[in-house]
Amino acid sequence: LAQMALAIRDIFGVTLSHMRQKGKDRKINRCRKLLSLVAHEYGYRGREIAEYMRRDPALISRYIKEREELKEDAEGVITVMRGKKNKCQ
Repeated sequence: LAQMALAIRDIFGVTLSHMRQKGKDRKINRCRKLLSLVAHEYGYRGREIAEYMRRDPALISRYIKEREELKEDAEGVITVMRGKKNKCQ
């Protein structure tokens, strides 16, 4: 999950601490959704994602249901994560 948050930070400039804060900023909210979607794609359960992001599990479930809206951005985050993983090996 931390690697996903870093990839989102690198692409969108939104940190994990921003995503954990309360607020309705559109860009930050989009990144919350994106982190939820990517984490779900990697097999994390909604409850695990919610605990990591300090959000309500029902909200994470709603984000995951909206996956088509952010599919392209999610693929970009996964690509960045794979690039970082290769650099570490």
